[in-house]
Amino acid sequence: RGGAPGGGGSHSSERGMDEANVERRTVVVAGLQTAFAHQTKSWAKPMVVALFKIAAERRLHFEEDLREDVDVLTDYTVRSARAASAPSLPNVLSRVRTTSHPILTKRGGL
Repeated sequence: RGGAPGGGGSHSSERGMDEANVERRTVVVAGLQTAFAHQTKSWAKPMVVALFKIAAERRLHFEEDLREDVDVLTDYTVRSARAASAPSLPNVLSRVRTTSHPILTKRGGL
């Protein structure tokens, strides 16, 4: 019988590659969980947000159970990043009250 030396043939090597890929993806999810734990640190936040954006783009590479973990972590991280980039209430109010500026309230000609 043909096949790879050492027995097993091509089917076992394909299965071995699949198992290795699943293990790699599992390690990637563990890394995402570690990054998620550090996202509140200012030095880590930009890299963590970028990492989770990439994970969201490539979510279909993960098996279904791992994809659910990626989705939960990604949704929270991206949502919190958007909230952080939204203007705070005092900044919005200062832009609304533009009539209090001395030049804008000046009446009459110069």
